Amino acid sequence: GDEVLYAADDAGIAAEIGLRLIETLTHDETMPELRVGIAFGTVTTRMGDVFGTTVNLASRLTSIAPKNAVLVDGAFAEELGRTGDAPVSEAEAAEQAAAAEKEGEEPPSYRFALQPMWQRPVRGLGVVEPWLLSRRA
Repeated sequence: GDEVLYAADDAGIAAEIGLRLIETLTHDETMPELRVGIAFGTVTTRMGDVFGTTVNLASRLTSIAPKNAVLVDGAFAEELGRTGDAPVSEAEAAEQAAAAEKEGEEPPSYRFALQPMWQRPVRGLGVVEPWLLSRRA
């Protein structure tokens, strides 16, 4: 099938692109089912193209993603946690919300949610643990 590669300097922007693609095109009957894979790391650019292990990992994640879903690698999940765009874990988010409520403060607001998926071997890259990316309600 056809693929499109996007590169972004910011994990939050990359997550937004992936989710908006799914949200915008899911109900378009002329489009095939979408699968999005996102990986975080160093890439090499040359003559308008992008190369490297990070690109290969994103491609592998795309191939194993459920239809109309976004899978990300562990490094991407960590980066969303580091920037405050997603909680490190739902348990931690619940603890933070409870502590904020107790103090009469607003709980942290996260744009994205991450759910760990099954560990899986991917061709040429070993075993990876993908994360399912979604919007937080």
